Amino acid sequence: MKILIIYDTESGKERMKWLNVPERLDVGTSITQLPNGELFCYGNSTYSGITLIIDCNFKYRLLPSGKPGWSSSAIYFNRNVYCFGGYDYHCQATYLSSRFDLIKKQWVNLAPMPQADFNCHR
Repeated sequence: MKILIIYDTESGKERMKWLNVPERLDVGTSITQLPNGELFCYGNSTYSGITLIIDCNFKYRLLPSGKPGWSSSAIYFNRNVYCFGGYDYHCQATYLSSRFDLIKKQWVNLAPMPQADFNCHR
């Protein structure tokens, strides 16, 4: 069992809800809120490509898994969730990107982003 903590930024109140999801959702999980209030969740720190939606009644629906990875960024736009960046199995930053089509329930690979340069001492 996992605990989902709901925090209301207006009231400052929080509440906890137990979820029985098949894999852990943690700091490596990318989460974005969909227009209907549901939460789209992708990946975790075990490099899983788990993808699921948690609805307003705290029930979840498993979706087809995406590429394994963790800590990518996720945004919703026009009935798709775009996921980009994050880390691979070797804890290396990735430049891969993909989108999840919420209507067709499938992942689509996108063109790679420019590769990041982490050398700040040039």
